[in-house]
Amino acid sequence: MAPPLWSKQGCWTCRLRKKKCDEGHPQCSTCESLSITCHGYGSKPDWMDGGDGERAVANGIKEVVKHTSRRKTAQSVKHRDPAKIAPKSTTVSESSSSPVPSLDKPDAAFSVDETTLLMHFLDNLFTNYGNAWHSHLRAAINMYLRSNKYGSAPTDLTGESRAVLNKELPLLEYEALVSNDTAHSRFMSGTLIWLDIVSCITAATTPHLLEFHSTVMAPDSQTQLEDIMGCKNWVMLQIGRIAALHANKLQALRQGHFNCEEFKQTIIDIDIEIQSGLEAYGPDYVALCNPTTLITPLFAIMASVYLHLITHGFQELGILDVFIARAMIILQTEVPTHVLPALVAPLYVIGSVARQGDEQFFRDAFSSPPLLDTSLKQRTRILPILEEVWDKRRAESSFLWEDSLELIPDILLI
Repeated sequence: MAPPLWSKQGCWTCRLRKKKCDEGHPQCSTCESLSITCHGYGSKPDWMDGGDGERAVANGIKEVVKHTSRRKTAQSVKHRDPAKIAPKSTTVSESSSSPVPSLDKPDAAFSVDETTLLMHFLDNLFTNYGNAWHSHLRAAINMYLRSNKYGSAPTDLTGESRAVLNKELPLLEYEALVSNDTAHSRFMSGTLIWLDIVSCITAATTPHLLEFHSTVMAPDSQTQLEDIMGCKNWVMLQIGRIAALHANKLQALRQGHFNCEEFKQTIIDIDIEIQSGLEAYGPDYVALCNPTTLITPLFAIMASVYLHLITHGFQELGILDVFIARAMIILQTEVPTHVLPALVAPLYVIGSVARQGDEQFFRDAFSSPPLLDTSLKQRTRILPILEEVWDKRRAESSFLWEDSLELIPDILLI
């Protein structure tokens, strides 16, 4: 009798698909090549029960495989122009006789393609299973800090320099160059602050650029993260505060001088800011004109969950019922599918405390397009981690948020 084509010791995904598995780690090459979730080699997943759960996962995998196949075919026929990650530009004057440099201005219509391109860049330009983003993000942050430390400002010219420059360059063109540099500067600082904050959620560290948050993300700031990653400044400011609070708490506990009262007061202050901001997105709020405006309330709900997790861990989750219910209504009834890639961080954090009846939504989201993208290797690792968090959360009453972070190293939630 001929041996089976698939290995009985292979990953659970290959066993489900009845395909041969090379048993590679951390994920097999078959799953990686198809950009499908590799469910690993541990104990049998709860959903693999021969029932509805197993069929749902199998159908999700089939959809991803079909999507991957169509995408590769399309790419072989016609090379797709890369999405622009820099701010879009408009000209200063169409009637000017001399060529005037364009003024860069962030596009108000947020595109999730920008996030996809960025993570594709981090995943594929740098090897090591997409984990090398740490060193490159850190290098970019260090350059930003160095630039601010020495006060380097390419547009800060003295009167004499300006006079010399203006002899060769008309004033209008000079102003265009200044505006262009300023727009790029705002975009780069906003992008770095966003990535810095998101990386700290899973690293349990203080944002490296925390000292710039109150200025760059001030209400009247010209840097609007909403134009870069879809979420308004006030929410990201609070998420940065939570990350810093968590890191300070862990350090204080290690050093034996944790101030419980001060910690509680900061928790209260942050919670007031979040709930105050959420009031603008009440139950009757519907983003008919621009569905991407739903990104902000979902990040705000994530912030509330995050605040609870660094305080109580996975205990007393009943407190979060109203937030989880609201998030699920928005996700299931209001958020268009194409917006999901902008919500990786909220989906993971909210998903980690999801009620058992809601878990299937997160399984489907992380195992199907467009969230599961062939160009983004890191996202394929998220669902198996969520499954493990759910299992441990139910099995271990003392399971903490810090414990869950040990399961998700080297993943940037974008």
